[in-house]
Amino acid sequence: MRLEIFKQYIKENKVLNYILILTLIIIILSPSFDKFISTLDSYDLYNYYLQTFVNISLGFIVSLLFYIIVVFLPETKRKLSIKGKTHIIFARLQPSFINYIEATLGAFNLETGKNIDVLKQWKLLVEKTENVYSILNREIDETEPDYIIKKDSGKYLNLILKNSTKILKLKQELISFLIFLDEEEVDLYRDIEDLFIFENISDIENGICVDFLFLDEFPTIIEVYMKTQMIVKGKQSPLVYNKRHY
Repeated sequence: MRLEIFKQYIKENKVLNYILILTLIIIILSPSFDKFISTLDSYDLYNYYLQTFVNISLGFIVSLLFYIIVVFLPETKRKLSIKGKTHIIFARLQPSFINYIEATLGAFNLETGKNIDVLKQWKLLVEKTENVYSILNREIDETEPDYIIKKDSGKYLNLILKNSTKILKLKQELISFLIFLDEEEVDLYRDIEDLFIFENISDIENGICVDFLFLDEFPTIIEVYMKTQMIVKGKQSPLVYNKRHY
């Protein structure tokens, strides 16, 4: 944490750092200046100015130390603590998104890979899908990867509902930290806020509108998942999902 605080100080206080360097130069070189001006006729006047600059420099250093100890350190520690909490929330969002995505891909029998355009496949699938509920409400079959079967959710829809609830809960937790998020994190939060399927998925059995919402927002959910990877890991991994073929 100490290294993080130091980096934060350097980043946020460039002007103060330049002034600090200048004041240190004045203080260190003041004896040399004093020797030089002692040879001049107006020594008293030049010495007065020199001592004034030295005193101002010392006063600046004292004030800077006061600022660092009383203001900067407590505030920076608080920000880093909050940053840690928001990072954990985004890290918890990531598996919820991928579980939702993979349950959807499994239900619709779609596979992905580095050379497979899943969004293009999805667009073609949407054109011929009539009843989303009947597709999602199927039992998770044994061709799914082990990690999906082990979730023991019974049906694809149960897994989707479970992770939709988690996403809504984590999104709610982010609200109290919004003013502390950086630009990329705020952008991601807005994208999640613009997704309506998570709060409506429980009504998918009863309405055609929810069917449309589910199909329409799925590509956006994939994009949001990719953004979440960037925030959590600093890089994006391709979406790879394959069933077992016997």
